[in-house]
Amino acid sequence: MRSGQIAIPFDQPTENEGAPCLYLACPLTSVDTPSRQLLDSQCAHIMNTITETAASSEDAWRVAVHAPIWWSNPTSGDSRSPEDIYKLNSQKVRECAAMIVLALSGGSTGVGQELAWAFALRLPVLYLYPQDGRVSRQIKGTPGDLTIVAFADTSELVDAVRNFLRANRMVIGDHRRRAASEALMFAPLRTRLAASWHCLRQYEQVVVAGVARIHRDRVSELLQDDGALGSASLSELTALVGSLGASFQALAPESELPELGEREREALAQVCDEYEWSGSKALHIEMAARLELARGGVRRLRLESPDDWLRFDRYRQKNARSR
Repeated sequence: MRSGQIAIPFDQPTENEGAPCLYLACPLTSVDTPSRQLLDSQCAHIMNTITETAASSEDAWRVAVHAPIWWSNPTSGDSRSPEDIYKLNSQKVRECAAMIVLALSGGSTGVGQELAWAFALRLPVLYLYPQDGRVSRQIKGTPGDLTIVAFADTSELVDAVRNFLRANRMVIGDHRRRAASEALMFAPLRTRLAASWHCLRQYEQVVVAGVARIHRDRVSELLQDDGALGSASLSELTALVGSLGASFQALAPESELPELGEREREALAQVCDEYEWSGSKALHIEMAARLELARGGVRRLRLESPDDWLRFDRYRQKNARSR
């Protein structure tokens, strides 16, 4: 906990426990002291309500909450760079199953960006605002899974959160399965684009990013995270594919890559178990192997033993460093 932050009022489930996570957004940067104290109190009520509602339901379940007001508040001594904050919050939104926005005086530009991310990911969103406040007509008119509730006091705030959680339990609980399924769908495309990108020299990457009109850091984000690629706009994808000299067909699922044989898959499973490779790493190594086999570049590697897969992993890493 950073200096000046209040204590979180409950034991928050960690991600490795498998609990789905909700993102709690609220204004941070341009908030005066009295308003900040009010937000602290209201956020604590929201977080307590989420965990209590889940734990006290007939079929109890667990929910985690990521709240920038405690993890990255600029008024509480957080000294991380703007780039680090962007990476942290954008990744957390991609990992979350739903979003709750606690608005104050119309919200903030940061909250607006987080809302845009949530809508792009098709997340259910609860937008809470004080009864004497106002909501942008543009927010009200956004075509998304959006619930807008005005609250007059803490009791109404708690009721809104409880109703939202109960109404969206099925969607929230199914988020990890859907996310894993979408990661599998986008992994082949990301692997192919990443291979083309990493073959470029640094100045060539600058040219490609300029042609695509996509910042180099954004290109890196898209090529390092299946979730980022999945939530990218079609405009971004087509621009990136085109600037890398690929055809629009690269956006379609690959159907002609050779499949691994039974012995190859068994050997991959063995090395994953023995060396505790993550599911993501296993998936991308498998896709890389299929791409290499399609090009005929590693026929000398039979990939029928764990040692074969270890050599192939070292081969990939060596090539990545040499680029």
